[in-house]
Amino acid sequence: MNYPCNVPTRLKSVKYKLVFSLFFLSHLLIAGQPPVLHIKGFKNEKGNAFIRITNKEGKVVESLVKPILNNEVKFEAASLKEEYYAIEVFHDENNNQKMDTAVLGYPTEAWGVSNNVRPKFRAPALSEMLINVVKNKTVSITVK
Repeated sequence: MNYPCNVPTRLKSVKYKLVFSLFFLSHLLIAGQPPVLHIKGFKNEKGNAFIRITNKEGKVVESLVKPILNNEVKFEAASLKEEYYAIEVFHDENNNQKMDTAVLGYPTEAWGVSNNVRPKFRAPALSEMLINVVKNKTVSITVK
């Protein structure tokens, strides 16, 4: 069949672009998106959210300070490997960079942990807070 001009060459070019695009998109789908941390339940936007991420051995792997927007904090945790972590959050409303406590030691500022564990008379144990953080997953924590 006779084609006018460069039709076969153009089709060949389009074919290669299409194959390359499909390869690139499939790579993105396989690689996945980093996990997202969504922390909600803040009563206001004063101060910051202090976030501590601990691995299953109890070692702190990341400490973050994030601004609170629309009474929530949401961000990608791209630095985390797929593993089990415990995530602790507190709302530092007065910006003193520490969790304020009452005389008896219980927190006076809002706080939350992964798995939304809230024991009545003690701090949550590491084993209670551990969650499997994987790509394409959103971890939700509610502070109270």
